[in-house]
Amino acid sequence: MTRPVRLVVSHTSPMNSLVDKANAFISTGHPEELWPLLTECVTAHSMEALVAVQLLARDMYGGITFNFELKAPAAHCLPVWHDQGLDALVENALKEPTSKNFSLAFQILAAIASGEPPAAAALWIKDTSLFNTVSSATNASQLQGVAKQCLNRLVMSFTDPDEVALYIGTALQGIALIEPNAVKPLFQALSLRWTAVGLPQIAEYDALIGNSPTVEAAFHTFFERNPLFLDPLAIHVWSKPDFHGTMEPDFVVQRTDNTYLVVEIETPAKMLVTGQEQISAETTHAITQVLEYKSFLTQRFVDASSIFPNFSMPDGLVVIGLESSLAPEQLSALRRENEHRQHIRIMGFDALAARTRAITQNVIDSAIVVDTVRL
Repeated sequence: MTRPVRLVVSHTSPMNSLVDKANAFISTGHPEELWPLLTECVTAHSMEALVAVQLLARDMYGGITFNFELKAPAAHCLPVWHDQGLDALVENALKEPTSKNFSLAFQILAAIASGEPPAAAALWIKDTSLFNTVSSATNASQLQGVAKQCLNRLVMSFTDPDEVALYIGTALQGIALIEPNAVKPLFQALSLRWTAVGLPQIAEYDALIGNSPTVEAAFHTFFERNPLFLDPLAIHVWSKPDFHGTMEPDFVVQRTDNTYLVVEIETPAKMLVTGQEQISAETTHAITQVLEYKSFLTQRFVDASSIFPNFSMPDGLVVIGLESSLAPEQLSALRRENEHRQHIRIMGFDALAARTRAITQNVIDSAIVVDTVRL
């Protein structure tokens, strides 16, 4: 098949840089020229060489049929650059989000996350000398932790959990037989996508606070689609449940431990704490509503139990204003208010974002620190 000619970079002088050579190969190179170019890059082991190999692994080569045979060897060379090389695999998938780029990233990261060098490298790097160099320079045991974090970060970059499941399914087909130990890290990473909020959703929420601070309906719709913002243990959420036509909380949340939460949201634009370090009238009104919801459910516990599985008396959550806009004295007043009230929490919209962001980052890092201390 004739490869399409694509001019990536024009030159008026002989090409000397590795990036220039990579771009030239992408445009017009012959497959046999790949091995000396990769060897030159791996031997140089410079940042420029990393960029060149990353380009070779990312590009789709005009969509030619055998482009995977060009991309895969370059991708399997990237771990030579250790942490930066693994980051480059993730970056390739995010900047050029094709099934092949995701598949390569998932396969290589999962293999190294299992503590073993990717066995598939032997299939794709057909130059023996280059393969030996790459193998000796890739210390999978040292890169295992970084590979897990990169794998988790890639999974958490998806907006749609079903989409990431599809890509990982494709990756599994490529590694199930040749790298069975890599299957476990892939499934572990995939399972995280349902236990934490993805990075795109966090960015969308931040933008919503900035662009629609007065539109309560926009936030309600967002929380319907992303209920883990309301509570990281949410497993079942009822939006605007009708309490006998007399009142309507924004949400009732059932947690994984079968405890419940009733939620009243306002808007980021509303005042949380006054300049006199008192809870604002808007906040007080929202708290009163939550107390009324709790009282209603208490009086109709049997009816509530018939609708909400394993029902127990709910905690309350009021979401209003922005905590980042508060002075230290106002934050102290908010903390005292939360300490004073039992089973009702007052949070700013940005505090929800901070909590969600911290949980997602902890999921990506996938490490629990256990220390001993004596006071």
